[in-house]
Amino acid sequence: MVPGAAPVSPPDDDPGLIALWESDQAGSAAYDFYVDALPSAGYPIVGLYPGGEVALIRFRVPDGQVWQVVAHGTAHGAVAIEIRLDRP
Repeated sequence: MVPGAAPVSPPDDDPGLIALWESDQAGSAAYDFYVDALPSAGYPIVGLYPGGEVALIRFRVPDGQVWQVVAHGTAHGAVAIEIRLDRP
């Protein structure tokens, strides 16, 4: 987890959302953290998609599935960091 991020209870109506955190750091800090942290933790990256409003990293978990880290701004000025099942 990005240093300083706080866990948030995910909504019940989003079955693809595995975990959710919020941070007061810039979204690029979360993106850069996971680009470095995922491979060294044993999660190979299969796609990098930096962006202005939304940044996405696709990575492989041990059973072969692909998951995503998605970082985006919130309405109250924080950055949401989502771990979710892969989606188009």
